[in-house]
Amino acid sequence: MLPLSIAFSSIPRRTLLYPFGKLITADNVRYEMKDQNSFYLRRHCRNHIVTKNNLIRYVTGTVPGYLCENVVNVGIDPVRTWRYLDDVAVLNVRCNDCHRHIGERFYTTAERRYLLHPDELLSWDGSRLHPAPTQNGTA
Repeated sequence: MLPLSIAFSSIPRRTLLYPFGKLITADNVRYEMKDQNSFYLRRHCRNHIVTKNNLIRYVTGTVPGYLCENVVNVGIDPVRTWRYLDDVAVLNVRCNDCHRHIGERFYTTAERRYLLHPDELLSWDGSRLHPAPTQNGTA
């Protein structure tokens, strides 16, 4: 049997090993699940994504979703993969935990604005987790 320092030498230093072999970097942001906090999490892996204070509004269109700023725990696809969404250049946004697509980042704006898909999110309302609501308030 190898000592832990040798067995896990390929895991970066700032990484924690969670049960079931899931790796989460120490840089992941976690919001406290208290009564005063409201935020959205990734539906599949429960990675924290954005606080409700950073939501601008819910938009409808070709791809409905939450227009927001200051998202955390996400990665952006390389610039060479940009595409158009309603005549605006966008890049795919992926969860940095499960690496699944959760929305788009607008490529042409100076601000970092994101469009997150509600069917990929859960909402913490201060007391419980539930599916993220859509425009008409349903999940």
